[in-house]
Amino acid sequence: MTALRLAIQEKNRDLIGTLLEYKAYAKDIPAKDWLNAYEKEATDIVLLSEGSDEVVRVCFPTADELSQASAETERRLFVFEDDSLWPRVPITNSIERLKPNTLLTSLPKETDGHSIDVSFSLSIPVEQYPTSKHFSIPDGRKCRIAWKIIRPTHSRNDPWRPIVYFSMLPNGWIPHDGIDFFKQFIVYLKERWLELCRQAEEHLTQSRLDQLRSEGKSPELMHRLAKDAQTWAELRDTLQGQVCEADKFFTSYCQRYNANRIPNDLELLIDRFESDVSDRIRGLDQTVKDLLQIEFAWASITETRISTRLGQNFMLLTYVSIFYLPLAFCAALWAIPDIAESSTRNPFIITSTIVGLITLFVAFNLENITRSIGKVYHGWREKLVGDMRNDDRWKEKGEELQNSILPGGHHLSGGFWDTWYID
Repeated sequence: MTALRLAIQEKNRDLIGTLLEYKAYAKDIPAKDWLNAYEKEATDIVLLSEGSDEVVRVCFPTADELSQASAETERRLFVFEDDSLWPRVPITNSIERLKPNTLLTSLPKETDGHSIDVSFSLSIPVEQYPTSKHFSIPDGRKCRIAWKIIRPTHSRNDPWRPIVYFSMLPNGWIPHDGIDFFKQFIVYLKERWLELCRQAEEHLTQSRLDQLRSEGKSPELMHRLAKDAQTWAELRDTLQGQVCEADKFFTSYCQRYNANRIPNDLELLIDRFESDVSDRIRGLDQTVKDLLQIEFAWASITETRISTRLGQNFMLLTYVSIFYLPLAFCAALWAIPDIAESSTRNPFIITSTIVGLITLFVAFNLENITRSIGKVYHGWREKLVGDMRNDDRWKEKGEELQNSILPGGHHLSGGFWDTWYID
């Protein structure tokens, strides 16, 4: 917090003017703060100018004054909080129709004229729509910068000199030259990309919570994660396209209008921008892969449970069949003409009831019955193996049989009863 920022917050215009006269630090102050301090509308234009005395001045010109924006005696920066007045900017090719997330540049070849117009435009991603189940690249706010440069007066080997700047960047200050202005744009572009990645990370966090709640029972979640993975690939392509266009732009600009001087810090800035954002996208991609693997595993478990229940249903149908087969057998035994007589009907009912109850009892307790038989067999087997180990003639064979018994009573040797797992 600086004295100038405090004066802007308090809307003390006299103090603001006094601090600016004493060369107060005026960088990084958003255009909306200047507008609020002077009680202007969002559609008004902020003009920051700096003369040879290095004093920054603030005023709010009208749209008609943009045509007389150029001034070779001072540096001027026109800042637009709203883009409705941008078509009035006197820069050639600065109002081209923007494609979503595509970087557009206008860098004319050197001509015999006195000045050159340069523009740099992009529709930057802003916020994700909260209604979207999968993450999609949102439409962004328009962001444009443009400046006018003039031919050097002393030597053709000197850089061209900017005389006026136009900006839609939220935080800006009067640049030293076109390269400095371009750096401001790259810094803001990186901030927007990192904010987009942060929103994507929050989206994946919500997807993880949804995954834990659904426990693999939501087929729609897997589709969402697949769409997210596709979005990360699109983001990577978009980033590469913007970085390539930025590299091409500043290389051509430096060769033509900056006396073939390519600042190392600008190259480093673009490289760091690409690497930092790429790392975040790579992290998003890895998170989606992990979530997909968990979802696949969880879905497999769910499908296994469904298959188990299906098998149990088939087992129940088998039990019903087992129940009816003895009854059918009994009915065949009593299929005689005198079935209506009590001497025939009553034995048939008693026999059918007893056979059916016994069948159901055996079917529903089959597991307990087999476990009991297995325990009996296991005890008998252990006693037999113990006797063999105590006998010198059968000791070696007894040791082999003993080693084939795993903890819990699970046998490795073949045979029907050797497959039982005794608790």
